[in-house]
Amino acid sequence: MFRLGNAYFHLRQFLEARKYYQQCLEIYQELDDYDNQARTYHQLGMVSQKMREYAQARDFYQQALAIYIEFGDAFGEQSLSYSQASTYHQLGIVAQKMREYAQARDFYQQALAIYIEFGDRYEQAGTYHQLGYVAQEVREYAQARDFYQQALAIYIEFGDRYEQAGTYHNLGIVAQEMGEYAQARNFYQQALAIKIEFGDRYSQARTYHNLGIVAQEMREYAQARDFYQQALAIKIEFGDRFSQARTYHQLGILAQEMREYAQARDFYQQALTIKIEFGDRYSQASTYHQLGMVAEEMREYAQARDFYPQALAICIEFGDRFSQARIYHQLGRVAQEMREYAQARDFYQQALAIKIEFCDRYSQASTYGQLGLLAEAQEDYTEARTNLQKALEIFIEYKDEYMANITRENLERLPE
Repeated sequence: MFRLGNAYFHLRQFLEARKYYQQCLEIYQELDDYDNQARTYHQLGMVSQKMREYAQARDFYQQALAIYIEFGDAFGEQSLSYSQASTYHQLGIVAQKMREYAQARDFYQQALAIYIEFGDRYEQAGTYHQLGYVAQEVREYAQARDFYQQALAIYIEFGDRYEQAGTYHNLGIVAQEMGEYAQARNFYQQALAIKIEFGDRYSQARTYHNLGIVAQEMREYAQARDFYQQALAIKIEFGDRFSQARTYHQLGILAQEMREYAQARDFYQQALTIKIEFGDRYSQASTYHQLGMVAEEMREYAQARDFYPQALAICIEFGDRFSQARIYHQLGRVAQEMREYAQARDFYQQALAIKIEFCDRYSQASTYGQLGLLAEAQEDYTEARTNLQKALEIFIEYKDEYMANITRENLERLPE
């Protein structure tokens, strides 16, 4: 019966899997078979996790862990002590999904300590990979790269070529976040080659999607669109409606950058519909934000003002302070366009404070630039020059010649 549960689990028929696991659990409880109870609680946690029922998953994992700890310690059974590692690892994934990154890191570290204690080097790789993911999410990119490299070294050592794909993919994400686009492309291409080699068509979608982002960042728009369309086709082929939202969202950004605003709005609305359908409230924020930007570009300022606060409310609700900066910045632009200068300055100052708090120096430049343009509109040329000069210094520091030249032009037109 347990094997039937496993079979349905691997077929992604999670409700059927849950039914058989529950029946197994009842039998194991009658037999006082604690080892198998723990294994079944763990599998029920996996089912709930796959169904995005994270609170329920956590509860099942905690029940499994309690048995492993109680009976592993009581009877000195090494197998039960060792089994704690996989449950700690899964608890880390659940905490990660719930954006509880400090908790996730703690669970992963406990899993890793057990794998090291038992000399299980291969299993360490998966946990190093997840520690890399947590570091990546909290923007500790150097640390993330280090963890991923440790995971990759183990996979190479054990000749596990297939698992290398996921780590190459995430090394690509880290390089991408650090603006190292050529390096990111190289990592993604290595990941894609392995996935094609093993016939893993479904997971190719994620890598095509990210290759699209890199091409877009390098202003290779036709190439980006092609990669996104390949990603979307695979997701539709496999009936993965949930993850289609991310690709529709990126297609929206691409259309927006190409000034195809009606098309962009359509893609964003498709993304938002899916996110609402699946109850993915957190990621709705980014799509509301982009809908606001499209409305702003189309000079529909009242509509933009409606979308941005919806994005902001979600970021505040989830404690995502870093992302609030972008929204405050855009709210400032809308207020400025509507000649509400005091309100605009307040929004820009809030954006700037967050960017400084998170040491996001590069993006501070855009807000200093807007504060400069705002001061110019108010004929405060000294203030305008001060802010534009700060923006220029940052753009030069980061070798962004395009924005540096625009800022120089803005400075040159100011009266002496």
